[in-house]
Amino acid sequence: MRSNKIILILTSLVVFFAFSCKKSSEVISIAGKYCEDWDTKDSNGYRFSNNVWGKGSYQNGADYTACITVTDAFPSETKIEWNWPLNNGGVRSYQEIYVGRKPWDSKGTENSPFPIKINNLKEFKVEFDLDRSYSSNGYNIALETWLANDPDGGQSAITHEVMIWLHEGSDPSPAGGYGNSANLVLSGPSHKVWRNANHNSWDYTAVVYDTDYLAGTVDMKLVLNEWKRLGWVSGEEYILDLELGAEVVLGEGSFTIKNFIVTAN
Repeated sequence: MRSNKIILILTSLVVFFAFSCKKSSEVISIAGKYCEDWDTKDSNGYRFSNNVWGKGSYQNGADYTACITVTDAFPSETKIEWNWPLNNGGVRSYQEIYVGRKPWDSKGTENSPFPIKINNLKEFKVEFDLDRSYSSNGYNIALETWLANDPDGGQSAITHEVMIWLHEGSDPSPAGGYGNSANLVLSGPSHKVWRNANHNSWDYTAVVYDTDYLAGTVDMKLVLNEWKRLGWVSGEEYILDLELGAEVVLGEGSFTIKNFIVTAN
């Protein structure tokens, strides 16, 4: 009788363990439309954030709307849309998808390749395919990466904000003035480089394409190596993340992310 009890208990444990493993391996769908301020979800190693950092006193639903719609194919097939008042008060939002850990995050995305020290970088590229609306043009679409002297130092450790503007609208304008870009050769249309040292307690450098570059590849390692050659960044700085979003100043618009792949090691 005792041996039968032991067998029964062991059988129950095996069934429970198998059920637990099956349950833990299930992928939880995040498909849906998210319109609350700072709605944030993770899936497939990427994160979206309904980032409305510059909303000021405006109230969601009454003064503006900002939504992110995702499918089970996330980050592909993601739609980012907004409708802000038509008065220019600076950047209102940067609704985004990203990999890594932003300086303000408590934790990064799952299986992130970041942080990586620039000197240790072997590969860092971004592949994308985007489709934007033309309902208004008070926004850009841009890649962004943060550099820091300490990967766990938070905002106080930020050394550099690097942006790649894939679409430049009527607003906003890049910070600073033209930088030297003679030796920077990238895929896509011609571009200019804007630079503002000591911008907001850290340096800011942006590649701004002269015309839309909405499908292609950006070699971020090439960009950072050129900044290092010019002395704008140090090889000892850490890459914290890679983001894709729209800096919105005013008006209504949207863009759809048909494909977005970040490769870094």
